[in-house]
Amino acid sequence: LQRYGGNYSAFEDMRAERMEQAQAAFSKQQEKIAHLQKFIDRFKAKASKAKQAQSRVKALDRMVKLGPVLMDAEFDFEFRQPQNLPNPMLTMRELVCGYPNLVAGQPPVTIVRHITRSVMAGQRIGILGANGQGKSTLVKTIAHALQPLGGEFTEGKGLSLGYFAQQELDVLQEDDTPLQRMVRLARELGTGGEGREQDLRNFLGQFRFAGDMVHQKVGTLSGGERARLVMATIVWQKPNLLLLDEPTNHLDLNTREALSIALNEFEGSVLLVSHDRSLLREVCDE
Repeated sequence: LQRYGGNYSAFEDMRAERMEQAQAAFSKQQEKIAHLQKFIDRFKAKASKAKQAQSRVKALDRMVKLGPVLMDAEFDFEFRQPQNLPNPMLTMRELVCGYPNLVAGQPPVTIVRHITRSVMAGQRIGILGANGQGKSTLVKTIAHALQPLGGEFTEGKGLSLGYFAQQELDVLQEDDTPLQRMVRLARELGTGGEGREQDLRNFLGQFRFAGDMVHQKVGTLSGGERARLVMATIVWQKPNLLLLDEPTNHLDLNTREALSIALNEFEGSVLLVSHDRSLLREVCDE
């Protein structure tokens, strides 16, 4: 376990430096081992050098072997090109967001109000705020997971949403398997021949669901695996507006970097809720 101080950017720099140093130490040791082994192989049968050869054999046995630097398997993906880019994507005027009251007969619970904003084609907007201030509530309202409590909410013609929920099981079913989820999604979208089982298996393989993993129940997947499955479903849908609510919570470093690159190459609009300030700086314009 290695502790790092500083922010995420400092961590990346220190981690890269330490990995470089570790790789250099490993390479140097391998050269030394090869040099000793070459001497042993050359002189072990020669009487005048046998003692020196045996000494080098003992030196090799005593040496604490360094392991090679193992990099995480690389992972990358890209969002498909949207079929259209409505402009504006959506418009909100005095929007009020909240939840139904669990107490029968009581009015709904308002979380955030007076939201007036248009989201234009190509905009990348970071949504910031303290916990409980309504960030997720707003995103859920835009994603139709919650009904607006008031105000106006207008979608552009041809708007297609890709929603990454903070809790992956809000958009997945525990008893599903990755393949079942993709088969159903392909049918819902009417993707025809592209939705054949082998095509879906190949597609899932791009998100590290290989072999029998496509038959594993969602409820048994790790947080990172669920996150990759949600990403796979979003990519398949070809959205033009991405709603991402804390998408990096369960991602490893490589998948996080792949997400950052994919978002920067995405041609549509992005609404991103994240406590990952580094990701916000990399992706968002405002």
